[in-house]
Amino acid sequence: MKESKIQCFTDAVSCLPPRLQNAALNIPDWQKEACEELHLRAGHTISAVLDGCEQQIPGIRISIEDLRETVSRAARYSVHSYGETLAQGYLPLSGGHRLGICGTAVVGRQMITGIRTISSLNLRIACQSLGSAAPVLRQVLTQGSVKNTLILSPPGFGKTTLLRDLIRQISGQGIRVAVADERGELAAMKDGIPQFEIGEQTDVMDGCPKAQGAMLLLKTMSPMVIALDEVTSPQDVEAIAYAGHCGVSVLATAHAADITDLYHRPLYQSLLALQVFEETVTIRKANGVRQYICQTVQKGRNFDA
Repeated sequence: MKESKIQCFTDAVSCLPPRLQNAALNIPDWQKEACEELHLRAGHTISAVLDGCEQQIPGIRISIEDLRETVSRAARYSVHSYGETLAQGYLPLSGGHRLGICGTAVVGRQMITGIRTISSLNLRIACQSLGSAAPVLRQVLTQGSVKNTLILSPPGFGKTTLLRDLIRQISGQGIRVAVADERGELAAMKDGIPQFEIGEQTDVMDGCPKAQGAMLLLKTMSPMVIALDEVTSPQDVEAIAYAGHCGVSVLATAHAADITDLYHRPLYQSLLALQVFEETVTIRKANGVRQYICQTVQKGRNFDA
């Protein structure tokens, strides 16, 4: 696992210009292992997120040109072909890594259509953690049946990592899983082959909106479980409701501190009101160690409060 984490870091920083790449590769191996993100801000040095805390990498100050070159390299020098994901503020990278982009938004018809004058970047480093779902598997998978489960945490706490390993372990039990992988972070497909281990009985639809991918998978692949990352839109909620009410189990993630947080947000109020989910798994961190808290979803709660 040690070598694989360092290799994940090395693969992720390959999108950086040589001088920034060298600075990143010169940090100690223990920092490469612990690094979850690299933040690049114009006029500042690189900062690494280690166990949720940012630490500066001393030396090179980042220029606007560094940021532009990073985006160009990440887009394989074909930025315009990534217009749709750029409008959502990110670029997908091979290996499941992701480059978040911040700057001056280009707005048309009251929607963000692109980003210009880039001011900062966030390189999120994806790395598989085999066995990470073991603490919650018994709660999610009981007597061969998968409970409809929603994984919750703030950004950067490992929701995608946990979901990926749940998919792998559930598929390993002989249960067909279909994955709607909009951002390519769960499976990291390359030439039709997942770069992450997601199980022998797993089918993946990547590169399309989650809701559309989920509906297509339901109609064509006869899944027993449907999995999707980051519920963020009414369309996602609609797809989950459809799946949950036609006999297919649902695994999903959402940004929230805990289930109480969900009850106070309109999108998730409507999701919970459908009473699809049976369990939530909340991820917390204490002294750099992840804790998983399983909780049964309360039925019949008043969602108008």
